[in-house]
Amino acid sequence: MYSLGISDPNHILKRRHVVIVNFQSSHVFMKTITFITGIALFLVYASAVNSGNLEARNEQMQIDQMKAEALNGNEKLQMKLASMFMHGKGGVTADIEQAIHWYTVAAEQDIGYAQQKLAHIYLQGTGVERSHEKALYWLNRAANLGFVEAQLELSSLYEHGKLIPQDLVSAHKWLTIAASLAELDVESRQAELESKMSFYQLAKSKYLSRKCMLQEYKDC
Repeated sequence: MYSLGISDPNHILKRRHVVIVNFQSSHVFMKTITFITGIALFLVYASAVNSGNLEARNEQMQIDQMKAEALNGNEKLQMKLASMFMHGKGGVTADIEQAIHWYTVAAEQDIGYAQQKLAHIYLQGTGVERSHEKALYWLNRAANLGFVEAQLELSSLYEHGKLIPQDLVSAHKWLTIAASLAELDVESRQAELESKMSFYQLAKSKYLSRKCMLQEYKDC
């Protein structure tokens, strides 16, 4: 029979049905992939959150353990905790009150560096009311323990009359004591100080310095 080029209607319907089915299958497949991807991303996020929580709990446990050992007299941990809270490091938030607490715990155990740090805190009024009296107390305590840095700082404060009345005898005394404990090149500074001092002041400084050394640097 002569054909006019018109396709079989049933064949056209079948092809259309196949196309629709394929499209629907592809759409379902994409929705499934999207759903699975969403679940995978959620699981990754949940895992990260749990991991972060676990890490935070572990950090807190370590900090609690450090505090317990520090309270039992571990000087290194006392200083470490003070520094952590001072600068907000090691898993803790900066907390000046906690920093002062741990510096004080260490300072009471005669840790010279902790005593000097407390002196600086009170001199500058860092998180506390400025107190020259407390600053000098801790500096003097550190200096009397033979902490050279504190001795040199006291000498400078007394020489220049910063925060405290100028006292050239004390300035020269602490400089001389520091030089006796460490190999320091202080000759030029000593000479400058001595040029400002009277004979009586210089004699008094030498006497006090010698007395301090004979007492093994106690009650200087």
